[in-house]
Amino acid sequence: MSHSRSILPLPPAADSSEEEWTRWSLETGAGLERLRSEQKRAHDAALLKVDIALSRKREYAPEADAALPLSVAVCLPELGGELRRDGGTPGPGFTIDALYRAIEKGELSAVKKNGKWLVTRAAIREWLAREEAVPQKPSRSQSIPIDAGKTHRERERATAAVELAKAKLAEARKNRKH
Repeated sequence: MSHSRSILPLPPAADSSEEEWTRWSLETGAGLERLRSEQKRAHDAALLKVDIALSRKREYAPEADAALPLSVAVCLPELGGELRRDGGTPGPGFTIDALYRAIEKGELSAVKKNGKWLVTRAAIREWLAREEAVPQKPSRSQSIPIDAGKTHRERERATAAVELAKAKLAEARKNRKH
């Protein structure tokens, strides 16, 4: 807010004309509106600063060698989650069970303490780096993707069409050999 010039005009002299008083009234109303607008902007800016400060306080970024239970580790940003002091949100691609399986296979380094598995951020990062380096095998043979937005009948027809095409291809290959 600028202090070099007053937002509200001074009132006219007591013996001024009605026209001057009307103009002053209009200018005062506009000045008050500008004052309210500037105060609202300042208030909103202050609230934003408070929100930012509070959200920073709630963020939780454990050290790379801190032992974390799997329920916390699954919320790490490395796994696509969001970790806060008051809890966390797991990432969409990893579950606690996925971490258990990786530990059981010996792919993820972990320590069991008081019956709970604990991992570190460094171990999670190493595990992810190894996972990216190993080419993943497709879980199924090549298939034609079927749109999930279709009805059950449309999906059945699409599947039947694919099976029919495969059968015709197999028959054509068989005829070529003979």
